[in-house]
Amino acid sequence: MMTMLMHQGCMQTIWLYPSYFKLHVRWLHSITRITYDSKLIGVISLAAFLQLELFRVDTDSFDGGNQPVFHQHRYERLLG
Repeated sequence: MMTMLMHQGCMQTIWLYPSYFKLHVRWLHSITRITYDSKLIGVISLAAFLQLELFRVDTDSFDGGNQPVFHQHRYERLLG
């Protein structure tokens, strides 16, 4: 699956496979303002969005021993 990703302000096109990433749900909440028209007093709303976390093992980097370094990167997926 080819995916367009934004990472630290740079657009990247990379190939992702389902075993390489996992999605986490993040919750956002907000409270509406009190208005005369709606007469809603502090209605709480929730929104969920998915955050893509990409995991990879860099075989060129080692931690001083023989173990490869494990990298975790967070990307925001571009909606299109």
